[in-house]
Amino acid sequence: MQMLRNYLDKRGLPAALRSTLAEVPIAAQTACLVLDTMGELRDFYAAATVAHVGVDHNVLEPLTFGKPVTVVPGWDTTYPSYPVYRVLMDSEALMEAAQAGDLSNHWLRLMERPEQYRERMLATSDTLTALRGAVAKHLTQMGQFLQAVQNDRK
Repeated sequence: MQMLRNYLDKRGLPAALRSTLAEVPIAAQTACLVLDTMGELRDFYAAATVAHVGVDHNVLEPLTFGKPVTVVPGWDTTYPSYPVYRVLMDSEALMEAAQAGDLSNHWLRLMERPEQYRERMLATSDTLTALRGAVAKHLTQMGQFLQAVQNDRK
């Protein structure tokens, strides 16, 4: 965190670490809030306009709040969040940004063109709706498998 703090200070970006703030409103001049605490992302996703999710983390949380999500490439194919990431990338529900300029361009375009924001969120909602019911589908398949195993035991 100290390296990040030094980086922000060196660039003159007014920043605050969440862990150092009292339960008061954030100062108006704060341009960057570093969430260095646990369990608060959900609240900030709810208030965000757009969200950036780190590699191998949960992209569903900000999407369920209807927020466009950017990610960086390089996700670990063995990590539990990878299948969700892959499906959402393939459906263009996520925007990949390998460089800071890409990230900035995505965010500015979404904030400057609210109609694109709405279209992206409708498409994302359709994708998430199509993915619902995975537990029920798996239970149905498991039931068929278990029935076959029971029949083989008889």
